[in-house]
Amino acid sequence: MAPSADTSPPGDPGPSEGPKSTDPAGRSDLDAYPRPSLAVDVAVMSVVPAAWTTGPDGGRSGSGGDGAADGRSEAGSAALKLAVVLLRRDGAPHAGQWSLPGSFVHEHERLADTVRRTLLDKCGITDLSPTQLQVFDDPKRDSRGWVVSVAHLAVVTSQRLAPLVKSGADHLCLAAVPDPAPPAVTDAGRDVGPRTAPLAIPGRQRRLPFDHDEIVTLAVAELRRRYDEHPDPDGLMTDRFTLLELRRLHEAIHGRELQKDTFRRQVIDQLEDLHETSDGTVGRPAALFTVLNP
Repeated sequence: MAPSADTSPPGDPGPSEGPKSTDPAGRSDLDAYPRPSLAVDVAVMSVVPAAWTTGPDGGRSGSGGDGAADGRSEAGSAALKLAVVLLRRDGAPHAGQWSLPGSFVHEHERLADTVRRTLLDKCGITDLSPTQLQVFDDPKRDSRGWVVSVAHLAVVTSQRLAPLVKSGADHLCLAAVPDPAPPAVTDAGRDVGPRTAPLAIPGRQRRLPFDHDEIVTLAVAELRRRYDEHPDPDGLMTDRFTLLELRRLHEAIHGRELQKDTFRRQVIDQLEDLHETSDGTVGRPAALFTVLNP
């Protein structure tokens, strides 16, 4: 059989040849090829008392008194909301706008290490395990130049966010994720799928810059998928909790009420009954559970 013809453009190395190298160590001359800057953008998500989240007027939607000082919120004592951390940009482009935390990848740095550095430097948050979501590679996504971003999800407990909330820092906010809107129905009676409302961003800003709205959408979908499969895969609950507290967490994540008996059937096989009861501070004493290892 005759060998297949090489269809590579003139002057371009063949598919297995690789770039020409004059380096005595055999390294390819990568500088001969244009390449983008590489960045990460992180959707940091948590379930927090609604009073911690911001409204369009730029202030928190409540005084913060509905949530305990350590970030815990007893079920029934405060409405819980799924929220994402936003930072106010201090430089171009989009200076002064709210966006997800992000950073360029340093030389010889792993993506996960870039995420951890970003969260430490910009949010003061440590020891998170980021999850890669998707690569955003539209060459025109950033007006500064050709920037490829790898989007990540990082989940943090409300206790870890409490110091940031209490500090009153004006460069950071918790934007509530809107509950899913009912499906839109056309005049012909066709369901065109659920509508998505924008985040509750402070001020007059309606959308996040770059492709950050899409990143938040992906992050929310991933978080909801996880909590469909396991009672608490990201450790947002304390070690001991009631079924009501766990259901309130799931309702905040999914943005809708869940039927009590159906929810119990879905999670009970993945929980361990501690054969203890709550102290009854909020409501009647109830059985305490912990999550079995996933």
